[in-house]
Amino acid sequence: MSKTYMVEIQGKGKHKELWINDAYICPLNDFLILKYKLHNGDMEIIDLAEIIDDCANTIGFEKAVDYIAKGMKTTRQVRDYLKDDIYSRVIDQIVDKLNDYGYLDDTKYAHMFIEQNGKKYGKNKLKMQLINKGISSSVVREVLEEFSSGETLINYASKFMKNKEINQQNLAKLSRHLYSKGFTYEEIKQAISKIKGGEDESWY
Repeated sequence: MSKTYMVEIQGKGKHKELWINDAYICPLNDFLILKYKLHNGDMEIIDLAEIIDDCANTIGFEKAVDYIAKGMKTTRQVRDYLKDDIYSRVIDQIVDKLNDYGYLDDTKYAHMFIEQNGKKYGKNKLKMQLINKGISSSVVREVLEEFSSGETLINYASKFMKNKEINQQNLAKLSRHLYSKGFTYEEIKQAISKIKGGEDESWY
């Protein structure tokens, strides 16, 4: 059953808004205005909820695409970006559509992140950073299985120990330095052993 509302379209360009009975309802674009034949003044509307959901879905998708275009994002980052009440009602539909179009791919994001940061940090730090960005533990584990931090580890260790005497004090400092970069205990142990010429005795 239709109901009469006092409709007002405010704003210009990409910043149009639908106001009904002097209350803000949702963002608009020209396509939605034409689709629902919206105009200023009294209007009979059969299903206002349908219009609101369609507006939130359409504008929310455009907003998310613009956000992703500035740099690849994780699913959680997009969800956080669209946490506004208007978009949250259709967030699952927006995310599904972004996935269908290939705009969202957490596994691809994780690979890209490791490719960009794998020469800076060890696996532990990469893992924590990815999880903090909303990547699931299973995806992080899968991607890190394909990653080797050996070369990065040795580079860090070699630079740190340059012109330093190989003794317990310096090796202890090296281990703390490598740990701060996110390398695991086993990786640090291997680096220490290599620096000591392959010896396996305790270095701490």
